[in-house]
Amino acid sequence: MSDLLVQIGSVYKAHGFKGMMKIRVIPEYMDDILHLDAIFIKTPSNTLPYFISSIEDIADDMALLQLEEITSKEEITPIIKCPILAREEDLEGELEEWESLVGYHISDKNIGEIGEIFEVIEMPHQEIAKVIYQEREILIPIHEDLIVEIDEIKKKILMDLPDGFFEVF
Repeated sequence: MSDLLVQIGSVYKAHGFKGMMKIRVIPEYMDDILHLDAIFIKTPSNTLPYFISSIEDIADDMALLQLEEITSKEEITPIIKCPILAREEDLEGELEEWESLVGYHISDKNIGEIGEIFEVIEMPHQEIAKVIYQEREILIPIHEDLIVEIDEIKKKILMDLPDGFFEVF
């Protein structure tokens, strides 16, 4: 078990009077922080764990965070600008997961066979599969809402791409 902590953001300011805070999040960790149960806040004197009561993203790099242990605006003041950390093992490493799909064949449930993924590109909040379709290179967003099924044995991905998706190529 790894005890390595990774900075994923920082406390920005109090939001309201009941302990809600606005935080800055490093954009590549926004998806991760929305699914964490706990974070760590590093002050000059120590690093302490806190349980997340609620969190909501409000911009690419901002979120509203409520911690179980903080219930007033006054408790936030001493931690403003302090780093927010997460255990490395709690971060999904989503890019690595999607990079493993290089070599898989993508099919659309309406169009049929599209092609083989030959590269996965990391974009902010999104990974894109590069595929050759009808002798042209196309980019297909890899998103769980578009994926119907992944067959790891046959190395096939069935997707439900939006109507008109291929008309832009």
